[in-house]
Amino acid sequence: MTITCVGKYDQLPEEIVFAARQAGAMAESAPIAIDFDHIMSFRHSEALVLYGEGGLKALTRLHVQLGLGMHNLGLPHNIKRDFTPHMTLLYDRKIVPSTALNKSVSWTASEFLLIESLIGETEHRIIDRWPLLG
Repeated sequence: MTITCVGKYDQLPEEIVFAARQAGAMAESAPIAIDFDHIMSFRHSEALVLYGEGGLKALTRLHVQLGLGMHNLGLPHNIKRDFTPHMTLLYDRKIVPSTALNKSVSWTASEFLLIESLIGETEHRIIDRWPLLG
C-alpha cells in the first residue's frame, strides 16, 4: 500500500532519494494493525482497491509525518485531505461500487519501505526500509 508518493520521474533523481530517505528516518510509529473490510474502484485511476477504517488514524498520522518531513527537506509534501489508505489489487475499466467484504483482510505492518515503482513495468525496487517501533 502507498502511504505517500515522492513524484513521478523517468529516472529517479538521487537528490529525491536522499531527501525521501531522510524523511523516512524521521517518521515514528508503533506497528499498525490494518483491517480492510471493503472493496471499490478508484474512478480516477481505474484501480480496484481494498480499504477500511482499521488502522486509519495511525496510517494517516504516518502519511502526515512523511509529508511534513519531505516538505521540510524541499520536496512536495503530497499530504492529502482525502487520504484513503488502500491496497491496489488490479487496474480495470469496470467500475465496482463500494462493497463490504464477507471477511476482512487484516495484518500488522511492522515496517515501511521506500520503493521505486517502475511505471508501466510492474517492477518495484526496495530502496530503504524502517521498522515501526513506536
